Amino acid sequence: MANLDNDAKAPDDQFHDEVIQRTHRPTKLAPDVDTVREFLTMIADEMGQVHLVAIHPDGNQPVEGRDFGTDESGAVAFAVERNADGRNIYWSVNAVRRGLHKKPTKADIVGGRFAHVDIDPPKDGGLFDKANELARLEALPCPPSFVIDSGGGIQAFWRLGLGRHTLLQVEIANRQIRDACGGDNCQNIDRVMRVPGTINWPDARKRERGRVPVLSTMLRGWNDADL
Repeated sequence: MANLDNDAKAPDDQFHDEVIQRTHRPTKLAPDVDTVREFLTMIADEMGQVHLVAIHPDGNQPVEGRDFGTDESGAVAFAVERNADGRNIYWSVNAVRRGLHKKPTKADIVGGRFAHVDIDPPKDGGLFDKANELARLEALPCPPSFVIDSGGGIQAFWRLGLGRHTLLQVEIANRQIRDACGGDNCQNIDRVMRVPGTINWPDARKRERGRVPVLSTMLRGWNDADL
């Protein structure tokens, strides 16, 4: 019988190595276009306006904001292109003045559309159970209209009847929800939040702590209940 070379591998071993290499081959993270489209179409159809903001995580590029009105196709193209280029994509929670092509300030908000809360993991690195947080939100007397996994924490939104609340009332509701749910201090009326289906690009400080880019998702879809 011929001697086998010590470096030669049996066919089964070669197949196993190829499987391992394919399994561990790095894959490029990309925006989930279907989720982005579904969400932005929902906002355009239900709220009549999509306003987006693109922000580079390290702040070394200009912040870009754009009002798309009900042009969800244009909004999707903007979100996917900018996000694939390394920028985080956010949507304006409340209605902004028409034709606003920048990140909104409070002076730019013309109507309340949603109350919201942003629940982030503990800053000390403690455990954060997203399933448990979602269950807590669902158990509220008035559960949220939809919930987004931002790739870090959880963002929940309650649809408001258009024109039924002043901007001050919306901020008061946001503070009450924040206190009840242990959320972050992000109750401001001009808040922008992450578009689901886009990549959450961490900034340099978070990267130093081991954070890596992750895809944001919809944890629970739309229901028709108003707050």
